[in-house]
Amino acid sequence: MIPAFVFGFVDFLVVTGALRALINITLGAALPAARYNRWVSNIPGNPTSLDYLLVAFFGPFPEMNDFNSVLTQVPFSRGPVLLKGVPPRCRYWSFQVFLPGAKSNSPKQCLRDTEISLEPDGSYTVVLSTIAAKPKWPGANWIEIPDDVSKGLLCLRCYCPRNGEAFKAPDVWFGAGNAVKGASSAAAAVSAANAAFGSSERLGNQIRVPGMHPAQNGPGALHHRLSAAVALNAALLVASAWPGSLLPELLPGVLTPSSLSLSLPSGALVALALHKVAWLLVRRIYRRTPAFQGLTPNSSVLVPNPKGDLKGHPRHLYYTIPYDATTCDVQVKGFLRGAFTYTSVHAYGWSSLPPANGQFKYDETLWPDENAPGAPGTAISGGSSGSDEKYTVYLTTQMTCRPRTNEICVSEEPSGVCVIRMIYPESQAEVERCTPVVQSVKRGER
Repeated sequence: MIPAFVFGFVDFLVVTGALRALINITLGAALPAARYNRWVSNIPGNPTSLDYLLVAFFGPFPEMNDFNSVLTQVPFSRGPVLLKGVPPRCRYWSFQVFLPGAKSNSPKQCLRDTEISLEPDGSYTVVLSTIAAKPKWPGANWIEIPDDVSKGLLCLRCYCPRNGEAFKAPDVWFGAGNAVKGASSAAAAVSAANAAFGSSERLGNQIRVPGMHPAQNGPGALHHRLSAAVALNAALLVASAWPGSLLPELLPGVLTPSSLSLSLPSGALVALALHKVAWLLVRRIYRRTPAFQGLTPNSSVLVPNPKGDLKGHPRHLYYTIPYDATTCDVQVKGFLRGAFTYTSVHAYGWSSLPPANGQFKYDETLWPDENAPGAPGTAISGGSSGSDEKYTVYLTTQMTCRPRTNEICVSEEPSGVCVIRMIYPESQAEVERCTPVVQSVKRGER
């Protein structure tokens, strides 16, 4: 039983991609050969997305319009980090550095598109460093890294990119202190970094293409992870039966051909069971999230507080609405336009992921209420113009597909959390003004 559980646990780590992540985190700094640096994503369906279980634990409630690229284990201990890239053609993009152990994230670790100065050729250069190593050239794009931080996570967000158009994460130079220190311009810093290192870091998954594509077809794809688990089990069987093999001597009675032939199939069943238990644990965790306690489904709205304990972007705020559409539809009324950059409506099951059908609404696809002008497909920009324009969305298990009606099908997740995002609101007064209203509606009476 114990060998089967051990092999099953290892298979579980391999299949979910957690084993690769653990090796990268624990051994990557000391053994470069064990480190596989690549841009990843927590958006289900993106080619570079993490396994859904890892997304639920480490990147829950993803914004489906955010084709983000995340670089883990950025070594700030080596000195300033230099980024050089071309702005993605999209609605909104930004950089953010997540600091380990931080209770909340500061705007000092964020830089959005409208704050980034571009070079004459249209490219950008951004420096991540401590105050002491801040670049001296005029108009430098800079993100502050506290003195006591040795590593962190870098996120490039890209909202609503043009469908099917590729964009690229920036080139990255780690430990570019000398290049930044003596540079009189961004171009000089990049030139000095190239001269010192020969080229930027070799990072995988730098190119992104939004639009239609098979989910999970990148290096971390499910079929690759399953293949790795099968190959590992097969290698153990072959190695144990190989003439002169030392495996049976390492663990007598465990790593022998006869015992492995029983333990490995049993281990596969254990891996499946662990996967099921992990998902049950995820649902239990989010159902018992303190912020959701005391909220009444289809009635309560948790209003975001910019000064609160925020784990995401400090200027990306979220209205949280527990919903239950098991026996009724849920009507949500919100503001389509206002003094903010972007808004969207997502329904998530208690797994923290959207239903498998991936339906959601945002300001370019929301039909305004009948007494307001406008139509989906029109680019939205922040500002006070049309600030009273509202929308109505129905969370339902029985779609009607009526014209000019906003519906999100939640038949696969009849209960969960509806999240309304507000990106870069102008003020807390705007956050309060745009608080949505939710209520239950009998099916067939809307």
